[in-house]
Amino acid sequence: MSKSVLDLQNDCLNHSIPCSQLLLKAYAIARKLNIAEMVDFCKNELDGYQENSENIPIYRVIHIDLELCNGYRWHSVSLPNNTYLAEHTVSQPIKELEVICSESGKWFHVKLTTEQIKIMQEIFPHNYISDGRKNISAYQLEGIIFRVKNILLEWALKLGEDGIWGENLEFTNSELNKAQNISITNVFNAPSNGNNFIGNMTNSSATINNGLDFAKVTDLIDQISQNIKALHLPEVQENGLSSDISGIKDMIAQKDESSIRKVLHKIDSICQNITGNVVAAGIIAQIASILG
Repeated sequence: MSKSVLDLQNDCLNHSIPCSQLLLKAYAIARKLNIAEMVDFCKNELDGYQENSENIPIYRVIHIDLELCNGYRWHSVSLPNNTYLAEHTVSQPIKELEVICSESGKWFHVKLTTEQIKIMQEIFPHNYISDGRKNISAYQLEGIIFRVKNILLEWALKLGEDGIWGENLEFTNSELNKAQNISITNVFNAPSNGNNFIGNMTNSSATINNGLDFAKVTDLIDQISQNIKALHLPEVQENGLSSDISGIKDMIAQKDESSIRKVLHKIDSICQNITGNVVAAGIIAQIASILG
């Protein structure tokens, strides 16, 4: 006899099984247990989120590199972190993200709309702008996929801890009753360490529960400041990185963990695109250590 929840736990730890397949199995279990929130979560990840939907989870909002074209050359531009064009909401189904990551290489582009280009023209009135695009790293999309896998694993582990296993996808009355008492709030932004469960799946109420080590962040940005020239970045991108570093110092003073994380992800994406650079590799390792 196969225990459905145990199978899901094992499958979540099997890197050869696509996340889309894990979602299908989790969806079936959630339907059988009548857990509406998990049913909705799986459906949204499988079918994709409607753009501008309040249900798009915060881990699907990523920071992007923005480039503008003057008709001849593309130039990187730096925007404040709270500028909506500095972010991109990934609404596609998880299967599409898996395909993109397998086929697109390291980076891919999303063209700015006519309306977005007009906004850029207003922000940079002294520059001729004919086109624009968002540069998104496949590494960022892989991070979304990993996050979804972690949520499914945490949920399956919690079910098992409460004695809910489901023989061949059939659940006893006792298991069904236990499932109704399991809270699936505060999991969505839980750290990926197995200590917390699934959370509220809306941007408006999402919070980060695991604290950052501000001392490590301070040490990191000091090192980046001292070695920024060794990254050999284009001048515009170097200036943008310097601005981000300066901004983090204010965020540390304000204990603004959410904003710090966003900037660290942005710096990580920049360094991921620098091949064969020892300094960049060191920064990537330190950011991974800080973010966990």
